[in-house]
Amino acid sequence: MNFFAEDRRVSHVARLVVTGLCGLLFSTALASFVWEKQAGAWLDRFDSGVRQRQHMIESLLRDAILALDRVGRFIEASDQVTPDEFDYYNEPLLDRFTGVYLIQPVPLAAPVAQVEPGRIHDIRPGCTPVDGAWRYPLALMSTRDAVPGALGLDLRCDAERVGVMQRARDSGQVMATRRIHRLQHPGQVIALFRPIYQRGIGGDVAARRTGLRGFVTGGIAMDVVLAPTLAAFKDSRNYALELSDVDTSGQIRLLDMNRADAEPQAQTEVMTLDVAGRTLSLRITPTRAFWQQRHDEAPVLVWLAGMCFTMLLVAWLRSQDQGRMQAEMLAIARNDDVIDREARLAALFQHSPIAILRCDDQGRIMDANPATGRLLGCDASALPGTQYVSLFSSWAVQTFRQRWQEPVWLELELLSPDGEPIPVLVRTLTMRQPDGSPYAWVMLEDLRLVRHSERLKREFVATVSHELRTPLTAIKGALELVQSGVMGAYPAEVGQLLDMAAQNADALSRLINDLLDVERLAQGKLSLSASVQPLLPLVEQARSLAQPLLREKALTLAVNTEDPGLHVRVDGDRLVQVFKNLLSNAIKFSPVDGRISVDISRRQDHVRISVSDEGEGIPADFMPRLFQPFTQADGSDQRAAGGSGLGLAISQGLIERMGGRIHAESEPGQGATFIIELPCAVPEHDGAQAQEYAK
Repeated sequence: MNFFAEDRRVSHVARLVVTGLCGLLFSTALASFVWEKQAGAWLDRFDSGVRQRQHMIESLLRDAILALDRVGRFIEASDQVTPDEFDYYNEPLLDRFTGVYLIQPVPLAAPVAQVEPGRIHDIRPGCTPVDGAWRYPLALMSTRDAVPGALGLDLRCDAERVGVMQRARDSGQVMATRRIHRLQHPGQVIALFRPIYQRGIGGDVAARRTGLRGFVTGGIAMDVVLAPTLAAFKDSRNYALELSDVDTSGQIRLLDMNRADAEPQAQTEVMTLDVAGRTLSLRITPTRAFWQQRHDEAPVLVWLAGMCFTMLLVAWLRSQDQGRMQAEMLAIARNDDVIDREARLAALFQHSPIAILRCDDQGRIMDANPATGRLLGCDASALPGTQYVSLFSSWAVQTFRQRWQEPVWLELELLSPDGEPIPVLVRTLTMRQPDGSPYAWVMLEDLRLVRHSERLKREFVATVSHELRTPLTAIKGALELVQSGVMGAYPAEVGQLLDMAAQNADALSRLINDLLDVERLAQGKLSLSASVQPLLPLVEQARSLAQPLLREKALTLAVNTEDPGLHVRVDGDRLVQVFKNLLSNAIKFSPVDGRISVDISRRQDHVRISVSDEGEGIPADFMPRLFQPFTQADGSDQRAAGGSGLGLAISQGLIERMGGRIHAESEPGQGATFIIELPCAVPEHDGAQAQEYAK
């Protein structure tokens, strides 16, 4: 025994060690993967920023070249441009250029005052103030500097610049010359030259040389034009940029941003840009701040999370062995409890006074208690294996198959050995066996004693009602005879007593009539005489009968109708009885000086009559029992409104037997509305016989 326990302990320790090593390796591999993914994402973000800045610089320089070309076309289209026109046209361009200038060649020996506008000139190689024959003064200029005289632009014609001007003249395109020193502010400027020709000049080189009028030139200071746009990027401090001009004399830096913060160990992207025939070098390097973003604490957190998970797993595995024995002991205790519960359930099943069956999913009886045998008059042990539905009559089988899974009670009929149907109340409860297969508990409650009690109650009510009508009729007749004065005069006090007695006799007579109507409706013996009648006179008749009650509480009754000519096929007296019940109910629960409304309308093929009051409304929990006999929302003997609780039940029975339906709607504190819906009818011809029917 100790040997096996020691072996299990060693196996448990080995499993914990292996689990810990696997967790360590997995956490390290996952953290390395996250590290590599971060480095790759950092490189992708750096490349994206490089391409974004390259595209922005190229776009700004391209826009500057196109803008200078538009200025050239504007001057070519004009014979002579005034300084104001030149400044007005160039003002929007000064965010791209330090200045825009119009250059017109003039013979070196000619005074400036003798220059004729539009005169054709030629450019000769070596055109300098010493050796050449031409000079290039500024005819017009637009600058962004505060002092226009401080041009800050050296336009002397050295050999390289003359070569650029000649290529621009012969090609008709904007060409860029090398850097030009800015005098007013430190920095480097690249000059763009766009040739200007006389109108009508053709596209050949000779025509361009003879038709040259001059040049429009613009200076682009990279630190002024590009730096603000590049600094507007939200991550501008993450990149160091160097834009340089490459020529035979070396490399001159035109733009320098964040070079002091560049990370020396980081890779550098070097690109070349072609700007109007001139090659510029663009170098972009990540700064120290951007370089440090290659990795964050995520790999460390991933590794720590993996190790925490490993430790939790090891702790869980350790607890498993400790809990296994507890689970075995608990299982033994639970097994004893299950056995005890099954014993109690078997005792309840055997001694229950209600018939209980257990059926499988195919409808076959698996078990039946002794109460089932007593109910059916047979041996309960012979029932297992038979079909459950074979115990019922044919109509009950169909009803049971349709609704056996619903959580409701079903009133069905069993077949007894002597052929007499046995009314029972059936309820089923679906459950599952330990193997997962479904089965059902079926409970059968014998209703023969209940039906017998109900029949005795109905007979008692009918008998009492009939027996009370004869003496009550005699009492009412005697009271009416005395009140008529045939027996002589009587004091006023006696008259009040007689009136009170007559009123109570009438109330007792109505109660007896209601009891008889309820009994006839329950047995289906209430006969109605139906005929097509106008609806509005029946409503008015009910209103006239309710006038005394309306006057007692100072109530207003309004009848509203969209179609006064509506007809229905009903028993007129019974419909007036329904209206009277609803109006009496509304009067009973309406406040003094309140208002009651009767609304009549047609809805497709039926008539809708609604009776609304301004009372406290119907409680929500009373709504399901509203039309049951002998029910009151306030059932106490101290309720404010009296009544037997039969009026609404009788009204529902009468309306349904006339082919309609009745229901109520109410919001607590906002009154109640009773709604009657009856089929529409077409007026019959004179002499039509009333239809007698009983439902």
